[in-house]
Amino acid sequence: MLYLLGLSGPEALASLEEQIVTDSEFYDELQIAEDELIDQYLSGELSETERERFEHHFMRQPERQKKVRFGQALTQYVQLKASLPAAEATGAEAVQQRREVPKPPPKPWYSIFLPSQNPLLSYSLAAVLLLVVAGVAWLVMRNLKDNRSEPGAVYAVVLSAGTIRSGDPDQRRSIKVPPGTGTVSLKLSLPRKEHQTYRATLLSDAGEVAAADNLQPQSEAETYFIVLNVRARLLPRGAYLVRVNGHLADGSVEPMPSYQFLVLP
Repeated sequence: MLYLLGLSGPEALASLEEQIVTDSEFYDELQIAEDELIDQYLSGELSETERERFEHHFMRQPERQKKVRFGQALTQYVQLKASLPAAEATGAEAVQQRREVPKPPPKPWYSIFLPSQNPLLSYSLAAVLLLVVAGVAWLVMRNLKDNRSEPGAVYAVVLSAGTIRSGDPDQRRSIKVPPGTGTVSLKLSLPRKEHQTYRATLLSDAGEVAAADNLQPQSEAETYFIVLNVRARLLPRGAYLVRVNGHLADGSVEPMPSYQFLVLP
């Protein structure tokens, strides 16, 4: 953390920078440390001095600034998602209250074709219809972010983690989705098989694009990878980041190096 905040001495700084260039495993560990430091900054765990060094030293590099923006967007998404159970509980209480209202006497079967003369009943029907429409819309939005393939051609892209060292966005893997593509299959290379399952989350400047849990590692030519399938229409022109976590035996998760790429028009 001292190095990332610019608090290392001259001798230690020279040694660390040499190790970053020559030791790929150390570089991967440094990328994970960057992600953890960003999480601590966003959650308010840094001291006042550390927060000042983070904003004036750590965020000098454009690539780190983009990581922070991704983290802020993800935090806002999680907070929004956490507020949904409270709204659902309020809706359940309203339904229960409606159930406790005494039922009117039975009407003839043909009355269903007549306009209601009871304003309360009319408003109740409108509220139920609104709840149904909102529920269907929520299911549609959730299904847009699953890991299933969509009809059409499948375009496979191989991505490696921790390949950008200078912060130059031009060094990101650039892809151009061919016309007629239904699904973009992101093959995320793993340095080694360390976990039984993984979770991958695809992010853009606007927030979460797609996510998949319990991804099983696959092998091909003595290399390991996981696959995140993304619907092609969810990948317009822009920059993207894939965050990967490995699931440990005790149920906790371990952050892995991230993957970055650009979608060209």
